[in-house]
Amino acid sequence: MSEAAAISKTGSKKSKYFALGWSMTIHSALMYFITAGLVADGLNVVIPSYEAAYGITRGQMNMAAAAAGWIGIIGVFIFAGIVMKKGPKSVTIVSLILAGITVIIFGQMKTITGFALCLIAIRFVVSGIGFTTTNTLVSNWFIKKRGIAFGIATIGLPLATAIYVPIASILIQRFSIGTAFLIIGIVIIAMAPITYFWIKNTPEEAGLSPDNADLSDEEIARLKAEVESPASDWTVAKLLKNKEVWLISLSYGFLFVVTIGIVTQLVPRMMDQGYEMNKAVGYLSAAAVIGIIGSYLWGWLDQKFSVRSASVVYCIWYIIAIGLLLTGGKSTTFLAIFFVGIALGGIGNLSPSMVAYTFGRSEFASVSRIIGVIVGIVSPLGFAIMGISYDKTQSYDTGYMVLIGFAVVAAVLIFLVRKNYNPDLEVIGSP
Repeated sequence: MSEAAAISKTGSKKSKYFALGWSMTIHSALMYFITAGLVADGLNVVIPSYEAAYGITRGQMNMAAAAAGWIGIIGVFIFAGIVMKKGPKSVTIVSLILAGITVIIFGQMKTITGFALCLIAIRFVVSGIGFTTTNTLVSNWFIKKRGIAFGIATIGLPLATAIYVPIASILIQRFSIGTAFLIIGIVIIAMAPITYFWIKNTPEEAGLSPDNADLSDEEIARLKAEVESPASDWTVAKLLKNKEVWLISLSYGFLFVVTIGIVTQLVPRMMDQGYEMNKAVGYLSAAAVIGIIGSYLWGWLDQKFSVRSASVVYCIWYIIAIGLLLTGGKSTTFLAIFFVGIALGGIGNLSPSMVAYTFGRSEFASVSRIIGVIVGIVSPLGFAIMGISYDKTQSYDTGYMVLIGFAVVAAVLIFLVRKNYNPDLEVIGSP
């Protein structure tokens, strides 16, 4: 091949990777958007709406949400196992269809039993479009640039707060709970055929390399074989005995507790302070818009320094945010919204980046099925903590103080993460 032909081929691959590779982060952002809207952010309007329409109490719904989180983690393990064999694309398609159907049924529930059962079903099927598939897709395409890639992909999380919550609120107020979720369910199902034509499980499927690294066709073919048929030594037993698995699982699980505790109750708390629902939702949306900046910021900090350093700073940031919420005064509302907003963009970004950095992309799905289950067991405590706090004291302040404790412990655990098992860095080079 002539030098000119080689340069042309390299340029063609670069442009193809730029268009296709970064579009994977956009699709992942959409999946994060749906996931957060259904199992976290959307509860800001679902809870007060169900309370007003059917008399179900906040405490009952928060405990149902916690139970749904705990039972739904079975889906994390099951879907991660399927992703290991089939890749994220097929799992995402099936899960979108199932999620849409369960959301439509959810809108017809008028009792706490029906509410809880449907929330469990939603949490289960959303595991197939949530963190396992999206994170695997991003880690398959990006190694050195994973911080920025996750930073872009997880913009979908704060976007759910900024867009999904007000849309759901408008639909419920203009039509009804049942009609609102019928519309939402149909939109989710419509994403399945779009995903079929959009997604490539790995860059190697398109003849490209992760991060568009300068690799030969033979090296790309070898990487493709390794990703599609990984010879993993990480059995479930070995993972459960691994220190880093527990440090990562518990630390980020605790940060999910904090995030869930704050985000899902922010609108009800502001309503208790005298704000009307629409205004409270507006503040939550403002926080989410700020979170779009935060998502990229945490990704940049990950890329610039390290995922461990960025995560410790993230814990400290959350402690300040909760402190501002604890003041309870309207004068600090805007500052609290800013801090919460920046934090919203971090948790979905930093946790998968730590897994990808520590264990590598070929092992990502295998390791995530364990870490995802442990995080899934821990994170619903956010619902329980805030629900119990409100039921017992008619205030969220006690819950916020408990959340500060979780953030402090998370920072210590993240600081202790040391060992690196990632074999990809030997191929692509250290970030």
